[in-house]
Amino acid sequence: MCAWQEPRATRPGARERARLEVLGRLTGPVLHDLNNLLMLIGGEAEILLAEGEPSSASEAGLRRIVAAIEEATQLSQALLSGARTNPGPVVEVDLDARLDELMPLLRRLGGGAIECRRVRSQRTLRARVRTPELDQVILNLFTNAVHALGGKGTVTVETDGEQQRFSIEDNGPGIDREIAARIFEPYFTTKPAGEGTGMGLALAAEAVRGWGAELRHEPGQEDGARFTVSWNWQAAKPARVLLVEDERALRYLLARALRLAGYQVTEAGSAAAALERFQKAAGDFDLLITDLSLPDRPGEQLRQDLSAMPALLISGYPAQPRGKREAVLTKPFSTAELMRAVQGLLRHG
Repeated sequence: MCAWQEPRATRPGARERARLEVLGRLTGPVLHDLNNLLMLIGGEAEILLAEGEPSSASEAGLRRIVAAIEEATQLSQALLSGARTNPGPVVEVDLDARLDELMPLLRRLGGGAIECRRVRSQRTLRARVRTPELDQVILNLFTNAVHALGGKGTVTVETDGEQQRFSIEDNGPGIDREIAARIFEPYFTTKPAGEGTGMGLALAAEAVRGWGAELRHEPGQEDGARFTVSWNWQAAKPARVLLVEDERALRYLLARALRLAGYQVTEAGSAAAALERFQKAAGDFDLLITDLSLPDRPGEQLRQDLSAMPALLISGYPAQPRGKREAVLTKPFSTAELMRAVQGLLRHG
């Protein structure tokens, strides 16, 4: 079941482990950014060496190296002080031009067996970003795509000025639905110990939100994975969920999981509070999630009162849905099971 408690330092060495965990949480994001920047420096240097004689392109690469070194210096200083630097202001950037500049580096990072395709629309994509973060997001999404391919395949970098978005897509095996529900969680990783911090996508999503945009995952056109940064996300209104659960800790965790998945959540600790919030919002909800055992009224009655929308019923005992617009989860259940049930109801409800 979704439950969590603060660990206590009761065994020898537990306090030291807790201290190292806190230190890791402070330095992990900085190290991730620093590694991306160093990758950019090394990749640019390799391209310059491969070109041989100096050229205007080499000079441009050198300027990018100097800028990246300055950012790496700032990040290393932040590592020593335990705090991240200010990523700078949000400014308008020609993303088509920046991605075109990065394509030689991305192709080199992909290796000879990886095909890197560049697709663009007729309209230039100009959008507001923080420039130090932009390259980090692009490199993170690209390297994730390359790793997913396992050494062979195609990565497509696409910009769409009409839709105000860019995407990086691979034709690899894709991401299982259970894993996809958690990929933006901090410290979540499917890589073996020592090969991943689980911070890459969480940091990328945080940076993108700071630009006023959204980072989304969806299945690729060829069974792979597609990550899209979109500036017109407001046009697609996120689903609104009315969550009714009297156990505060469980309600908090369920709400947190739903919000991480992009849903708007209104919480209530009783049937009366749920009806009050429903009336205040003029019924503007897409889904009801309610425990069947509420302190002031059975959950079945609340479901009958709010029968206009699909409902996910939570129970500590075996129960059965009464129609296609209902589903039941029996405690304990995982967040992956929660997401599958919510997505199914919203898709078919």
